[in-house]
Amino acid sequence: MAQMENGETIVLTSDIERNALRRLRCQHQFYCPQCQSKVILKVGEVVIPHFAHEQKTSCRDSFSEGESPEHLLGKRLLFNFFQNKGYAVKMEPFLRNLSQRPDLVVETQKMSIPIEFQCSPIPRHKFRERSEGYRLAGMEPLWILNTPAKFIEQQNGIGIFQLSKFHEQFLLTTPNEGDLLFSLHPPTSTFHYMSSLLHIGGQRYIGLHNTLPYEAQTLPFSRPKAPSQSMIEQYYHLYKIQRNAFLSQRILLNRKGIQDPFLRGCYEMRLHPIRLPLHFGVPVAHNRAFREADCDWQIRLLYFLHKRKIEWRAASEKELWSFARQFDEPNEEMVVACKEYLSFLEQCGIHNITAEGKNIENKILRLISERYVAKKVYN
Repeated sequence: MAQMENGETIVLTSDIERNALRRLRCQHQFYCPQCQSKVILKVGEVVIPHFAHEQKTSCRDSFSEGESPEHLLGKRLLFNFFQNKGYAVKMEPFLRNLSQRPDLVVETQKMSIPIEFQCSPIPRHKFRERSEGYRLAGMEPLWILNTPAKFIEQQNGIGIFQLSKFHEQFLLTTPNEGDLLFSLHPPTSTFHYMSSLLHIGGQRYIGLHNTLPYEAQTLPFSRPKAPSQSMIEQYYHLYKIQRNAFLSQRILLNRKGIQDPFLRGCYEMRLHPIRLPLHFGVPVAHNRAFREADCDWQIRLLYFLHKRKIEWRAASEKELWSFARQFDEPNEEMVVACKEYLSFLEQCGIHNITAEGKNIENKILRLISERYVAKKVYN
């Protein structure tokens, strides 16, 4: 956007044809809203029309110059979307009290919502700083990710998805829907949803991929339906395959031998790694706090308690924190995941390491089902 000599602001939306912009360029001068220096309206046949400073200035890095075509197109699509829904929306407003410039700010009757359309990697600390800055100013930011290239051609339906740590920063979590990755692919004007994500280890998740055309999107943004009973069963089938693959690989590809914490725990507790009872490897809520597979951290948790002669039901928060500190970046969510797992064992009536719980598979299915508010609740 820029200001004309009469002070009027012009925003380059897709509604304005290129020929009209060329005529406008001949009739008016344009100025940077921040530094008031002259800017040029560039209207080519390939690159999205945009403004650029006539010469290098101190505020050059605060605007769109140097941004990728996808970022420019994505901002324009989102600007049009909110405007067409009847909301007042500003593009690239400079928030002086924060010294931040979101891509968009949407004004509702109750609040201002900063919108960030993120195309390039952003360090985790900067992501947190920007988000916290908005929140301290009384605004809840909405980050929309540019759809990762590997998901653009991904078929809709259930699959196993590899998310980077950068992608994981954009996961939205709600009590009734689990983890959701929401993104926009500007070249095809399509929203992508990776929903009901179930962590299985590392950066890998089982989840549902769905797409929604730009024209069909609603406000508030549409949310995917919870997985059905048959989908939950597919989830668990994939989860078991991944669990068994982990157990096999841990023996065949392990280089630490008995010093490996997982194998040490199995050895000391007299458990065969390939024939672990099904209550080892349970996808409890908050399990993505651990990078390790569920079998791994759950064996290590029970071995930790076993060595200290601590009953599972009697484990204190302090003791669970001591366990969490064995891992990289220990956090509160790890402690919560441990509590969820010990609670699951209690509900299944499992009070010793080698016990085989009754109907354990149905109970795990119910655990997954309740996590995503599926229609079926298993007995």
